[in-house]
Amino acid sequence: MKVFQSNQNIKQLTDFTQLVAFNLDNEVARFKYKQQPLNQRYQQYIVVEQRKIVALLIVDTKQSLRVIRHGLIRIGTDKPMVFNALSTHFQSLRWYGVEYQLISNWDEHYLLQRGFDAHGTCFTKIYTYPKYFIFGGGGAHGAFQTGAFDVLKAAGIVPDVIIGVSVGAITGMSLMHLDSTTAHEVWDYLTTEHVYGVSEIGVTREKFTRTMVNQLLSRDFKSKRALYDLFLPVATRELEHPSVKFMLVTTNAKTLTQKIVAVNDQMTPSELASWVVASSAFYPVVAPMEIAGEMYIDGGYSNDVPINEAIKLGAKDIYVIDIQGMGRSQKYQVPKDVKIHWIKTKWDLGPMLDFNPQKSQDNLKLGNLEAQKFLGKLSGGRYFFTTRPNFNAFNWSNLAICFEQTPFTRKFVPLLNNPMVEYLLRTKIGKFMGQKVAVERLSGQMLVEYCAFLLDVQPTTTYTYETFVAAIKRHGTYEQLVTKFNLPSGEWSMTYVYQHPEVILIAVVYLLDKWQKNEKNTKVSHKNSAK
Repeated sequence: MKVFQSNQNIKQLTDFTQLVAFNLDNEVARFKYKQQPLNQRYQQYIVVEQRKIVALLIVDTKQSLRVIRHGLIRIGTDKPMVFNALSTHFQSLRWYGVEYQLISNWDEHYLLQRGFDAHGTCFTKIYTYPKYFIFGGGGAHGAFQTGAFDVLKAAGIVPDVIIGVSVGAITGMSLMHLDSTTAHEVWDYLTTEHVYGVSEIGVTREKFTRTMVNQLLSRDFKSKRALYDLFLPVATRELEHPSVKFMLVTTNAKTLTQKIVAVNDQMTPSELASWVVASSAFYPVVAPMEIAGEMYIDGGYSNDVPINEAIKLGAKDIYVIDIQGMGRSQKYQVPKDVKIHWIKTKWDLGPMLDFNPQKSQDNLKLGNLEAQKFLGKLSGGRYFFTTRPNFNAFNWSNLAICFEQTPFTRKFVPLLNNPMVEYLLRTKIGKFMGQKVAVERLSGQMLVEYCAFLLDVQPTTTYTYETFVAAIKRHGTYEQLVTKFNLPSGEWSMTYVYQHPEVILIAVVYLLDKWQKNEKNTKVSHKNSAK
């Protein structure tokens, strides 16, 4: 069954009866329905099954508690299915609740069985929307989760349940009181030496792969004791009257199946610390963790982002703090009344198993900024702006007009007419933005942000139009351009241009500099490019 809103009255109602006892007589109910005006306040929802209207409701939407005024159902239709379809749809709209105002209590038992509260002949149901935070795995990337959590909490978005996996289990445990102080302290000093007892695991992909192979062959596992000693005082503190339910995922080393561990009143700090070690025991860097005769390894091996488990447990709003983990996640289907909110970044969070306080602080800032962007407090493609910048003059369709403004940029105009150059540049920008970019969608903001990226403009801060342009200028000296764009000393060949289509952006950097220096010229250029 599907539910739709419709502003047209249904005319053929002869085989319809009342959904519940709104009136003493069915004929009166059909008559009142036909007389009911449909407008912004009184809205109609129809239920359709196999392209056939099987039920309808008229809802008074004046108050947050929606009042059902009329309800009709086709004779022979499965009534419980209609109620379920309506309830799911109303919750997908995030209604506060509904109230049925009946003429009698004939349907009292039917509504009470479905969770309604009786107030005379009025029956109300308040919907709840449990919030689940999912902190997935990602090793040293975990500071991102703390930064995102701080922003969500400040916005009044706090979880009813936290599910953590691997480093996400560490984060989740430290937030059982909804206080990130401990998490901040950990990321301020945590190093690879603290975690694994060695200075480095694999700061590059090549070194990481070599380390994994060596560990499998030598079985020279790093000590888990340091991790346990690190977690025990946190577990002791967080188990004292926690503010939120906490669960974690680990993996049975023998069967490679997930194990969900829910923290309860009987769990001791030693047990919690052991389970968190088990969830974050990244094999083969560290050995499996033995608990009650079973061996466990990192939860990411079985379910790195356990959205499916949150859905099973009744979550309605699921906030996934994704930190680019390497684990596998189980398949899931999202019910209509469940919303999944992803907070992640397109920026590289660095080596996964090498902990560095400075990189952790950068990742914490990125988590903070990405969460603000998620909430609509910041804008931007990959960078972060306090107000939406206006780079409309640099659209691909009018870039030639912009380039005609100066003798220097005029030299780049022939490249704009080359379809291959446009395609190659658009492909690179699409990879940078993390999405396919059509030629008509190649905006000025994409071009300027890609300029900033090539020139190593810092992403872990907020910008305005002016400060962003100033940052590009600081990084866009001639010497830096030569290096970043690999400029040849002589004439540019088409082979070079095809290999480096982003060389066009040198003209964009040049114009940004000129326009920033001359406000009048900026306005003229914007005006001309809009023609």
